[in-house]
Amino acid sequence: MKILTVSASPYLLTNLGRINSSILQFLKLKNLDIQTACWHLNTNFYLPSEIDGKFKYELENSNIICDLYPFNNNPQKAAPELYNIVKEVNPDILLSIGDCSDIGFIYALKSMDPNMFKWVNITTIDALPINENLINIFDYIDHSIFINEEIYQNLFNKIPCESSYLSFGPNPIFGPKRIPNNEFNVITNAKNSQISNLAGILKAFKDFININSETKTSKLYLNTK
Repeated sequence: MKILTVSASPYLLTNLGRINSSILQFLKLKNLDIQTACWHLNTNFYLPSEIDGKFKYELENSNIICDLYPFNNNPQKAAPELYNIVKEVNPDILLSIGDCSDIGFIYALKSMDPNMFKWVNITTIDALPINENLINIFDYIDHSIFINEEIYQNLFNKIPCESSYLSFGPNPIFGPKRIPNNEFNVITNAKNSQISNLAGILKAFKDFININSETKTSKLYLNTK
């Protein structure tokens, strides 16, 4: 059985990259035939192998997990590039990791040829509500695995494909219920500091509101004095 994962580079210390890395290492232990098509691989730093010219996902102990197929996740370029990768790898299962905006180009391939591969998606949506127009992406997913229980409970009866819940790591957004009080609270949902610029968010609030702030991983709580 051939499995192609599609997500961010497993070298990246981001949510999608970490999940992709864990999945690849787990599948390697099962002695399955695996490769990964990934975006945001730094091809200036990670060089292709001198033996076969392919990029490799290699751990610090020099254990090679699989081949890497870098591609551009720009919506206009992703589908043609991924199509060429799929034709080369010819996977039985395409296992994607991401939310609706990360996997739309796979929908384009699957809708073109539903028998091209079985599609399993590890769904990483971490905020509600989601755009109802994006629900049609699930029309061609064979099975969706949700890693957030609240998202799963909200969507499992709205999507046409089989689905299940499997916890992975800490809940990134939804935590213990907050008790209402007289404090002014703000939460921002952002992917990482390079993209969201948390320093800029803090400065913007400081310019307009006299506040105390507390930053917790992907959460940012801002409380008035």
